[in-house]
Amino acid sequence: MTVIRSFWVLLLLALALAGYRFASGQVDLDGLGREREYAFDLAFDVRGSAADFDLTVFVPGDGIHSSLRGEEIRAGDLELEIREAPEGRRMVVRGRRDDLPARVEYRVRIARHPVLYEVPADLTWADVDVADRPDSNALVPVGHVEIDQDLHRLFPEVVDGRDVPVSPEGFRARLADAGTGPIEAIDRIHQRALHDLRAADFSGRTDALTALRLGEASCGGKSRLMVAQLRRLGIQARLVGGLILGDAARKRTSHVWVEALLGDRWVPFDPLNAHRAEQPADYLRLYTGELPLIVHTRGLAFDYGFRAPLDQVPRSWTTTAGPTIGHDALPLLRRDQFSLILLAPFALLMTVFLRQVVGLQSIGVFLPVLLGFCVTQVGWALAGLLLSLAVVLGVAVRWAVARFGLLQVPRSAFLITFLILVFLLFTVSIERFGIESGRGVLVLPIAAMAMAVERFTVEAQDRGLGEASSLLAQTMILAALSALVLMQPVFEVLTVTFPEILLVVLAEIMVVGRYRGLRLLELHRFGSVRTGPA
Repeated sequence: MTVIRSFWVLLLLALALAGYRFASGQVDLDGLGREREYAFDLAFDVRGSAADFDLTVFVPGDGIHSSLRGEEIRAGDLELEIREAPEGRRMVVRGRRDDLPARVEYRVRIARHPVLYEVPADLTWADVDVADRPDSNALVPVGHVEIDQDLHRLFPEVVDGRDVPVSPEGFRARLADAGTGPIEAIDRIHQRALHDLRAADFSGRTDALTALRLGEASCGGKSRLMVAQLRRLGIQARLVGGLILGDAARKRTSHVWVEALLGDRWVPFDPLNAHRAEQPADYLRLYTGELPLIVHTRGLAFDYGFRAPLDQVPRSWTTTAGPTIGHDALPLLRRDQFSLILLAPFALLMTVFLRQVVGLQSIGVFLPVLLGFCVTQVGWALAGLLLSLAVVLGVAVRWAVARFGLLQVPRSAFLITFLILVFLLFTVSIERFGIESGRGVLVLPIAAMAMAVERFTVEAQDRGLGEASSLLAQTMILAALSALVLMQPVFEVLTVTFPEILLVVLAEIMVVGRYRGLRLLELHRFGSVRTGPA
């Protein structure tokens, strides 16, 4: 069978398979899009305890506007339990002091959507249920004289020389008489906490009265003041605690905002970050009420932190599993490895074209793709630094061990082992400085780098440093172009939805591989032959 005939066979087979799956309803074209997904990673390093211990932390749960996938919990020999409750979902860890030190890791992928609430401006006080007895405590002192005085400054229409209202109903009645509706009242209180109280970092919990007296507060103080004033008006309000996602750096800071009951819905307001009747996609709600994020036994020594970098993944990966190639379809591969397997054929097709038609050369065929994959994992700067480190150290070691008279196989093994030690040391070092990309360093194809350095030194000895450097430079060009291909979401989305497209890539590689003509980079060498004598 000729190459052209094989090309058409593969192309028609791919079209037939894709057409059959589409016609039978196995393919949902809505899955061609991309979705935001957060890779949530929460870790506890428990160092010691005076006795047996308990540690409880709120963890994410499924909701209307979010979904969890791939939840993993690792705690060694410690006892684990997940508790579902109205106020939130808790992870409980128990253990004995003899079990320490220990590490607890919680990982999950979270697909979230922003939530926008329609708040009708003509909502009346009759539409807002009043609490029978507004909840008041030391952190949210509803009815305190100073908080009431601040409300009178916000709502001068309720004073008018009359006595201070003594009940939420009286306050609401005077606001209604003055034509001030509940939405306008909430907006005034929200703007008061947002603009008149300066944002400041405080450790521990700041109560509403302290925030008012200082004129500054963190998210907790601003939110508690807003809750106290809303409850004074008879509006049911509560605190909501959670985390702000989207940062790859390790953090420990939680966040607090407010929800007000309007009709039959709890509507969020954030008096620190100026969110009104909306919950952004990066807000992860964990619990409701005046609760701490973490509760633990007295005397427990531990450290914790979370990361939640944002990623863009095929939409079918964040919805119910179907006939597409989901990331759970190959359980032996991690997400990054799955992406490499999925997208490598496209980068290989580009490499074949650039070598066969354009005339670029490289050290190996798959090495540029591997190096391109390194860029997608650790970034351009770090990947370049690692490759430069490998070349410099590899060449130095290659020439240093030459005096021992080692043959090629043991020499390559020595070089690979040395580079593994260097990369391991490099990974540990940058991890100690809190650089998240350090976690992906060991994913680098160290053996391929070592072979590249070996080939580079051989070429330098046989052909000279100039030609060897040219070959390495062309390999780097192909690696950079491979990284750009691997970063294109269209290839990932298409392959997840229509895996038959890999048959088309295979057919194109066959056609390009049959090219025997003049390479584009060689045209200048044969210019006189093409144009004839002058």
